[in-house]
Amino acid sequence: MCEAIVYLVRGDEQKQIMRDVVLLQPEGDTVLLATILGEQERVRGSIQKIDFLRHTVYLTPIEKDPTATSPSGSGARVRAGTQAQTD
Repeated sequence: MCEAIVYLVRGDEQKQIMRDVVLLQPEGDTVLLATILGEQERVRGSIQKIDFLRHTVYLTPIEKDPTATSPSGSGARVRAGTQAQTD
C-alpha cells in the first residue's frame, strides 16, 4: 500500500497527526491531507521531509499570523502545532 503517516515536527518532538494519508497537497501556508476514506485535514505548515521507504511525511509548523483570516468553505480542520480548529 502507498499510504503515509504524517508527523508534525517541533524541535526534537514528533507528533503523529494523521495515518493512511493518500493525498498531500501544499496550499499556501497550509498542507491539505486526505485519506482514502475522504477524511481531510489542513495543517498550517510546510514539508520538511518525505521518506518514501518508510511511508512517512514530516511537516514543520507555521504559526498563525494574528492578522490572517481562516480558510473558508472546506470543512477541513486546520492545525497550527497541536491545536485544531473547525471551520
